[in-house]
Amino acid sequence: MTSFIFFALLSAHASAQTLPEACKRTGTDVLMALRDPNNQLSFDNDGGLFDGGVCWWHTRFTRSAAYLAEFHPELPKLSDDDAVNAIHAISELNEKVVIAGYANLKDFSTDYQQEIQSQLNKWQIRNGFLHAAWIQDLEGHDSAPPDQLHDMIYGIASQFDQEKRPLFLFLRLKGVTSHASLLIGYNFTSDGVALDVLDSNFTGTVTTFTYTEGMTSLDYHGTPYVPYVEFEDDFDQINGALQDACISS
Repeated sequence: MTSFIFFALLSAHASAQTLPEACKRTGTDVLMALRDPNNQLSFDNDGGLFDGGVCWWHTRFTRSAAYLAEFHPELPKLSDDDAVNAIHAISELNEKVVIAGYANLKDFSTDYQQEIQSQLNKWQIRNGFLHAAWIQDLEGHDSAPPDQLHDMIYGIASQFDQEKRPLFLFLRLKGVTSHASLLIGYNFTSDGVALDVLDSNFTGTVTTFTYTEGMTSLDYHGTPYVPYVEFEDDFDQINGALQDACISS
């Protein structure tokens, strides 16, 4: 609801003056844009501690950039230092950034893959150990009773409808293993729900996670998992950054 109120305020403000592009985006705009591979990172999940990947941070960076990054290919390309500063701001979720000389995130991340990967690795280190403990404490395992999983899946769909923004899906795998994806849409099927997600292991495409009534877990390439919505507080920072940049524009 916070996101809806913020964008409603922006709409009223926009009637008085022209706002930067990022300030006029609605949650629906972002969801549609994320379906375009050009608005996704150009590289798959990689690196991280013990080469275990940085899927959580790859996913969060993609979502943050969809809200906070504004691309202007008509301008001279930004300097390397400015590019690194923009990458840092996106990962900190705390500043609207202008990325001059690039049309989209795919092109930008092609040229600055190494710098983005380095930032994702650092981001993981900053809060990875904290969240490792959090995973162990998380209720549930890689499966749930059919009625409970039903409620979880339909609860996620309901939350998506209410918030109308990309949701971070934490995939609880066996033990303390986890993965992450970004929910950008869903459809009801004849016997369940099809979740449209961006999977950091398969960038450049939209992946479908399928839930069928009676399941006790979903399947991730042969591995059972249960999904949870997490990192909702990212939007407190993202909305704060937009408010700082846009209300004052």
